[in-house]
Amino acid sequence: MVASRGGGWLGAIFLATVSMALSPGSFAAGASWSTQLAAPMLGAPGATARSPVLGEGAKGRVTRMRWRVDYGEVPVLARLCQRSRCVTLPSSSGASVAFAGLPAGAGFYFELQRQAAKAGGRRASMAASGELSLTVEYHPDS
Repeated sequence: MVASRGGGWLGAIFLATVSMALSPGSFAAGASWSTQLAAPMLGAPGATARSPVLGEGAKGRVTRMRWRVDYGEVPVLARLCQRSRCVTLPSSSGASVAFAGLPAGAGFYFELQRQAAKAGGRRASMAASGELSLTVEYHPDS
C-alpha cells in the first residue's frame, strides 16, 4: 500500500513515533562531571606516571566516558583506571562504555607510559608535559 500524497497513515505513524522518541519524558535524567588538568611529566622512554585521583564523590552509575591525553607529538601509552580495574585507551582521545554500571564517583586515574619516539620525532632525552581531560556521564542515584 502506498501512502497518500499528504503522508496518510504512514506519515501519522512516523510522526507519532518520532514525537514519542524525542519527548523529554522519554529520556532518563543524566548527569556528568568533567575535569581538565596538567598531565604528569614523563622523562625518557619507558618512564611512567600516574595522575591524581579524579572525580571522587559523584553519586550514580557510569554510562559513558570521554577522555583526551595530549602530550603533543610524544607517544604515550595511556590507561584509564578505577580502583584495580584498568582499560588501555586505544587512542589519544575517544569515548568508551567500558566502565558502564560502575560507581561514577569512586575515583578514576590515568596511568601513563612514555613510548619511544618515532624516527624524526622529539628527542627522547627531553621531558614531556601535556594535558589530560576526562568527562564521566552517569545516571544519578535515586
